[in-house]
Amino acid sequence: MKSNLFSVILFVLIGIGNNVDAQLQGSKWFFGHNAGLQFTSTTAQSYSNTQIIMDGGGSSVCDAAGNLLLYCDGNTVYNKINSVMQNGTGLLGSKSSTTSSLIVKKPGSFNLYYVFTNTSNSGPGDLYYSIVDVSANNNYGSVISKNYLLHSGTSEKLTAILHQNQYDIWLVGHENSNFNFYSYLITDSVISQFPIYSVSHAATTINASDSKGQMKASPCGDRITASYYSSNYAEVYNFDKATGIVSGAIKIGPFTNFGAVVYGAEFSNDGSKVYYSGNTSSYIAQADLTAGSTSAIQNSLTFVLVGGNGIYGLQLAPNGKIYAIENASSSMWVINNPNVVGPMTQSLFNVLSPGYCTYGIPNFPSYYFCSTWSSLSEFLAPTKLDVYPNPARTSINIDATSIVDGSYSLSIRNLLNESVNESTFNSAIDQSINIGNLDPGIYLLQLKGKAGNYFTRFIKE
Repeated sequence: MKSNLFSVILFVLIGIGNNVDAQLQGSKWFFGHNAGLQFTSTTAQSYSNTQIIMDGGGSSVCDAAGNLLLYCDGNTVYNKINSVMQNGTGLLGSKSSTTSSLIVKKPGSFNLYYVFTNTSNSGPGDLYYSIVDVSANNNYGSVISKNYLLHSGTSEKLTAILHQNQYDIWLVGHENSNFNFYSYLITDSVISQFPIYSVSHAATTINASDSKGQMKASPCGDRITASYYSSNYAEVYNFDKATGIVSGAIKIGPFTNFGAVVYGAEFSNDGSKVYYSGNTSSYIAQADLTAGSTSAIQNSLTFVLVGGNGIYGLQLAPNGKIYAIENASSSMWVINNPNVVGPMTQSLFNVLSPGYCTYGIPNFPSYYFCSTWSSLSEFLAPTKLDVYPNPARTSINIDATSIVDGSYSLSIRNLLNESVNESTFNSAIDQSINIGNLDPGIYLLQLKGKAGNYFTRFIKE
């Protein structure tokens, strides 16, 4: 994955990263007919300069500071100044799909992004991916390749989950008219050629129209939930972030008290509650995943909002609130305290005008909203910390002259997050470290100096 020499993966380094910055990658939303929102970690306001006109759910991504990089409606990629990106037309996706597109940053890269597009619309479709280089075309971005077929027979359900190693990414989808989940592993070199399949359902019926409806992962990725539109039920699953396996289905519903369909699905930001919405009779319902047994979780289902003009997509925001689409409206419902059990405060967000909602809402990788998010892919892209030779057999040399002035400490850790070497140096120039006693594999090197922390990888042959 990280090397042709070793089928090993990076370990989790606890405490790297900043959750606020991570959340700001999902801070600008584009949806409906020229509707948009922009968030900080605490506030939300309208964002009117958007080219989106679509019914389904598109996607967008910002940098760690919240600056727009690109967004997509399934057919067209737009750049940071809301213009069509170079080579950005003709992507194969349906603008009416629940997940028309999903944008995932390539692990370990500063500038490359995968744009996944889905042709499924109330029936079986195909999943494609294209690649965007945001540094191309004078940093306005370019679609450098597009429309690679990844999977056929898809439903509209698609999400992305951070691997257990906090570096790689799982792309997880659901096939149409059957019980199959598929998980593709995205590494810093490839998207896996073959998916991991899982079959986990508590229900016994599924049909083509159940292609509609959202599928979401909990913010930290240990659970998945999906809404099955016309069969009028939802399910919650466990997700193994190391293997990509979906298991342990719990059926929620049917939602017969208020309407005949279920469309929206979303987790609270602490992952303890899950929410569903339906456009017939318009409702939002909550289930408490901490209630205990399977039956206790099922019996915890509570309707926290009934009314409105057709409630569709749900999405967790960087401010910790959940926003709900109301069809053909310039307003959105807001769940202000989604971690709280039972009836709660809701409000209407009224500043989308002149844009308005349809039924789709933007799609984001779940890990943007994890309170302990520390993706190494954001920190292991190229730095000015030089390690050579790499790969190495007996020793490595460290040159930190461009980033360190004075003394610094070095830590080398293995795949189990165990320290295998701790060193302190008074000079940044060409320090040598003996690694002859280390087992072959990939190691993470952390440098701590007055100016901050720096990270890189090296391979021990």
